[in-house]
Amino acid sequence: MKIIIPIVICIFFFGCQSKTKATDLEKKNIVNHIKWDIKTVDFGTVNQDTVIEARFHLYNLDTLPLLIYYVNPECGCTDYKVSSKLITPQDSSEITLYLDTQSKQGFQRIITTVCTNSKQKFSKLTLKGYVSSQK
Repeated sequence: MKIIIPIVICIFFFGCQSKTKATDLEKKNIVNHIKWDIKTVDFGTVNQDTVIEARFHLYNLDTLPLLIYYVNPECGCTDYKVSSKLITPQDSSEITLYLDTQSKQGFQRIITTVCTNSKQKFSKLTLKGYVSSQK
């Protein structure tokens, strides 16, 4: 028992230190200037069983590398592809969203969250439009 307590204290102390160092490092690498070409795509009116493809471009206008940590569509009906998760300064990446309208009907608004190491951290991309039932 006398040996376990110092080990637990060391693990807690050094574990907290390494987390603090990682947090400090992340704060130093925050990208301040990013730009999206568009954040909303209105696909108009489509028939059910259509796959909508929408492209969004993210520009890194800073001097530090921009990292896309994750892309999270709110619906399982939406898939995505990222051309590059690491965007060098003055470069861009393309995020393509694919919305399968098979089980959709009526007005749709699907939001996808993109998390980066930018100052704003989260960006929301929106697909919207009307899905009509096939006759």
